[in-house]
Amino acid sequence: MKTKNLAYLCIAVLAVVVMTACGSGGNGGGSISTDPTPTSNPTVTSDPTTTTVVPDTTAPSVPTGFTVTAISTSEISLSWTASTDNVGVFAYKIYKNGVFWNAVNTTSTSDTGLAASTQYCYTVTAQDLATNESAQTTQVCATTQAVVVIPPADTTAPTVPTGFTVTTISTSEISLSWTASTDNVAVTGYKIYRGGSYLKAVSTSTTSDTGLTANTQYCYAVSAYDSANNESARTTQVCATIQTAVDPNAWKLPVGAQAKATVVDSAGNLYVAGIISGAFPGFTSAGGDDAFLVKMNQDGTIAWAHQLGTAYNENVSYWSLTVNNADEAFFYWVESGQYTSYISTFNGNGFVATFTAPLYTNGIVADNNVLYITTKDGHIVCANKTTGSVTWDKTVVLSGITDFRHITFKDGYVFAVGETDGPVSGYVNAGLSDIIVVKLTTSGTLVWAKQWGTADVESGYGIVVTSSAVYVGGVTGYIAGTPHNIFRGYDLDGNFLWHTDATQLSGNPHNLVTDSTSLWVSGYSIVRMSTDGIIQKSVSSLASSIALYGNTFFVTDNTNVIKRYDKDLNKM
Repeated sequence: MKTKNLAYLCIAVLAVVVMTACGSGGNGGGSISTDPTPTSNPTVTSDPTTTTVVPDTTAPSVPTGFTVTAISTSEISLSWTASTDNVGVFAYKIYKNGVFWNAVNTTSTSDTGLAASTQYCYTVTAQDLATNESAQTTQVCATTQAVVVIPPADTTAPTVPTGFTVTTISTSEISLSWTASTDNVAVTGYKIYRGGSYLKAVSTSTTSDTGLTANTQYCYAVSAYDSANNESARTTQVCATIQTAVDPNAWKLPVGAQAKATVVDSAGNLYVAGIISGAFPGFTSAGGDDAFLVKMNQDGTIAWAHQLGTAYNENVSYWSLTVNNADEAFFYWVESGQYTSYISTFNGNGFVATFTAPLYTNGIVADNNVLYITTKDGHIVCANKTTGSVTWDKTVVLSGITDFRHITFKDGYVFAVGETDGPVSGYVNAGLSDIIVVKLTTSGTLVWAKQWGTADVESGYGIVVTSSAVYVGGVTGYIAGTPHNIFRGYDLDGNFLWHTDATQLSGNPHNLVTDSTSLWVSGYSIVRMSTDGIIQKSVSSLASSIALYGNTFFVTDNTNVIKRYDKDLNKM
């Protein structure tokens, strides 16, 4: 019996030695393609009289430090810290999405042939020779990397910039501006050429060329380019001549003049209307304050002036001046003592004629052959530009008092803004007075009217129209003791776009101007805002009227000096 037990002991020991030598235990070896089912490795004990085989029932420890990492669009790597066992770890079993996937005898492996942008979750266990298996690790997930699609090469150039203007600013500076280009991807910037040679590149649609020589002509063109260096064709070359010297009287009117309204003609010449206590050279005061119109050259000198008046004081409003496409100027003035309004007409060389205007005229805008006029008693009138004879007369408010102010013309339609204490058809007055905005055809047919307000007093003052939107400025908060500016945008069909309650701005927003990318407003401050109503900058400077040409704003402020600012509201 002892001989038989001894034989069994020798066989068991030999099996252990052979299996250890062949790498069947520990962390060595490679991948095991199927679920491992190793032969049991019992523990053999003996004494001088008997031999007992004790089964191994202790599982290895759970692997620690389990990490899962996506290394490509189709591969995930897995690694962990080796487990321990009372006899020896035979293998590690990998589970993918809860199902056995693979077994390895190392502490790392990779899963390949996976789908891109897909999440895979894994756990791992340790197993010994006796098939004792540890608990699974906490599940760890990773998502394979996305496939990167390389777009085709961009070979499309941006469109050629439009509306390119070049303006002399001083004896050493010229400003340039244009309308932004478009591109199939995006416009990166613009290249400026001077005299046919490359000058510089900018990312905005405005720039200046400085350090220039007086009394010298400079010619420019601009192109647009994108991130692929596709460049548009250049604009037509535009030239400007630097001023020879700054006239000490440039941008000034005689002492006693009060500049109230201003517009710019197509050549960049400035027209200024106002009143004067005294006289321009060559004129004699008719009595009290006379009305005047001045044409100024691009260097700020006076090309000509004309003074008009009666024995009474004359007055001129902030909406009294307009220039048509033929560069003919029209402005109305009021004989204050008799409340009689006159319209005086001018060509590029000076005064042409004066005729009686409709009663209570308040605002005026010129088309080629007619004038459109607003009145303080709620009328919008179309009149002949030469004689003042009325073609049509329109009222739009059902009852109450209406005061129309600023009026403008765009693409065959007339737009006006004002205030009313009565209702427009379809509206109920919200308070003591509401703002009213109207659009009419050139034959006087009402296209739409908008009325809006609060229980307070609202007054409408300025209006400007682009090819896609109508922008209006007004005032509210009189009764509340906090009068401030309000602005509103509509599309051309009268649909509401946005409203801004600008509590930080006071005074009446008499004029609005735009270059279709930003808005500028005159009032107690000069304000720049986005075309969706965001206030971007304001300068505390009284501005009764404002006109834009190129990069330059011309501002009147009821004094004899014409102020100038660039588009960023830096004073020039």
